[in-house]
Amino acid sequence: GAAPALNALYATNVGSQTLATTGDDASFDTNQVEEGTAITHTTSTATFTLGETGIYRVSYSVVATNTSSTGTVGVELENNSTPVPGSESQATISTTNDLATLAASVLVNVTGTATITLTSTENNVTLTEAGIVIQKLN
Repeated sequence: GAAPALNALYATNVGSQTLATTGDDASFDTNQVEEGTAITHTTSTATFTLGETGIYRVSYSVVATNTSSTGTVGVELENNSTPVPGSESQATISTTNDLATLAASVLVNVTGTATITLTSTENNVTLTEAGIVIQKLN
């Protein structure tokens, strides 16, 4: 059969944003690519809506640091406020302002609709060069 219509979204936020508290969501200020209607995102917000039943590939990468102390920095994807297994990425910052790249790619099975966010798993996580790609596979 024919390939399904392309439903994909690529959003970025290259500037700095600080997620002060565990559970804070990263926002994305620019939608670089928006194709199809299954995935929606309002610029400068944190929530991505998956509006159709199906399987979606969600990938992200960010450059993270802790500007106030050393220790762990981390983020994870959440689906309807529930952590997505296998999506958490963490690194240890041994010197204040050291940089770490955090990234993951997962498949999410959606029945009905879902909301996806990229959420801090630690306090005082500062992100730059944030990017997220979501593609509906079927």
